[in-house]
Amino acid sequence: MRILRAQPRKSALAWALIVRSHTVDPGDFATRRLFLDEAWELDGATPGMLTGGLIHIGRCAIELDSEQIERARASAHDAAKELRRSGVGANLAGWAFALAASAAVAVGKPEEAFRDAREALSEARCGPAMLFGAHLAAADAALRDDRPEDAAKILGAVQGARSIGCSEPPAMFRFHNAAMQRLLEGLRGRLTAAGLESLLSNGGKRTFEEAVSASLACLPATDAAGTS
Repeated sequence: MRILRAQPRKSALAWALIVRSHTVDPGDFATRRLFLDEAWELDGATPGMLTGGLIHIGRCAIELDSEQIERARASAHDAAKELRRSGVGANLAGWAFALAASAAVAVGKPEEAFRDAREALSEARCGPAMLFGAHLAAADAALRDDRPEDAAKILGAVQGARSIGCSEPPAMFRFHNAAMQRLLEGLRGRLTAAGLESLLSNGGKRTFEEAVSASLACLPATDAAGTS
């Protein structure tokens, strides 16, 4: 950041500020917001900018961490819109939709969660960690549909991706970890301990493509808004 402040290309500094916002002490919300606000002033306010979409992702991370879940959903949707409009960032829109999906589950809006999860998994062009929220929404859908085995395998796929180093920024990791624990608790009431461990292990062996297909299969084909 010190080097980039002396350079004429402010977009590079904006990117550094976005990354820095994810590495600050998670509880220092004010500093995290300051970095993102400065990035916004430099390179974020123009509609359809990749930088703007990533700034919305950063804001979503803060809001998840500070339990402002409805605001996090709004920021995630803003991010998806900007990333799609940017063209080069379209493959990152799945990340934003996945975050919106897991936030919707947290506030008890399953239909919206499943719609956003389907959007995220249909993109399926970003890294595994960026889709964790969508997989968790799919596991929630499977559990609601009395398909605990499928839910367990989905959670196993998330655990497997994490075990090989696919992980989110700290705020998202904690938020999704809490969701994982809630889902696992629900599964423990329906499966034996040995059965659950076996299914988690089985799911952990899935490839990225297999995990995406399995989660899509657990989501409703259409939502209340009529989107296929």
